[in-house]
Amino acid sequence: MRDHTPLYPRLDSASFSDVMPAHASTRATNRAARRRPAWIPACAGMTLLGIGAVAVPLAGPAVAQEKPAEIIAAHIRTQGYACDKALSAQRNRKASRPNETVWLLRCGNGIYNVTLVPDLAAKVVLVKDEKQN
Repeated sequence: MRDHTPLYPRLDSASFSDVMPAHASTRATNRAARRRPAWIPACAGMTLLGIGAVAVPLAGPAVAQEKPAEIIAAHIRTQGYACDKALSAQRNRKASRPNETVWLLRCGNGIYNVTLVPDLAAKVVLVKDEKQN
């Protein structure tokens, strides 16, 4: 029959306070460590190191690439400008500045000069209206 005596001697409160400071509580940390399996921190570390990045290349080809003309046309449509069909978009490098990209957008109903600024509304100027011709 097995003896039920503990492997480590039980500490009474007087001897425990000599070893551990009064603010230290091992009961809560031991309870948390018992609930969490040992493999969970290892998986978290592998994900941060990039070992778990197997799914990233699978998501890349599935995303459809939009043309700049479609993106800019959708952007100016949200501001109320009519761009029926985005035909092309040419970047105007001479007029562009840092954080201000200027595009010449050709739509089915007109040509627009669009200045895109991050986090702001686009500046749109109608260059030529195709409906007036």
